[in-house]
Amino acid sequence: MNIKSILIIISIALPFAGCKVDSQEQASEISSQASWWLAKGNYYKAKELFIKASDLRPSCAEYHIGIAMASLKVKDLETAGIRYQKALEILEVQSRNDPNRVDDLAMVLVCLGREEGAREEINKAKERFKNNGMINSLSDNFNVLIESWDEFRIDD
Repeated sequence: MNIKSILIIISIALPFAGCKVDSQEQASEISSQASWWLAKGNYYKAKELFIKASDLRPSCAEYHIGIAMASLKVKDLETAGIRYQKALEILEVQSRNDPNRVDDLAMVLVCLGREEGAREEINKAKERFKNNGMINSLSDNFNVLIESWDEFRIDD
C-alpha cells in the first residue's frame, strides 16, 4: 500500500471514524488539505495542518496519526512517537466496542514497533467480535499489515 492510497483511505474515513463532535466539518476540511500536502510531499505544511485539525478535534485519532506520519517524513521522531501514543490511547477505548477501529489500533501498534501487541489486540478482538471478516482477515494477513505500514514505523 503506497502513501497516496493510505491518504485517500484516511481522508475518506475521517468523517466516519470516531470524529463526531462540534468542530468536525472544519477539522475534516483542514485534514483533507493536510492529506493533500502530505501526498504532494510538503510534509511541513501537512504537519502544520494536521496539528490545526487535531487542535480542533483532539479526540480524533486520525489527526494524531497524520501528524505522526508527517513528522516521520521530516525526521521529527519525538513528535511522531507522542502523536502515535495519543492515537493509541484513543483507539484502545474505541476498539473495545467497535470492530472497525481494531485495524487502526493494530496499525498504530505496528508503527510504534509493537508487533506482538498488535497481534494480541487482533486476537482479543477475534474473541470479542466473533466471525468478523475484517478482523479475521487482519489475523490471517498479519505479516502483510506489518509490511504495509513499514514506511511509517518509528525505528529505534
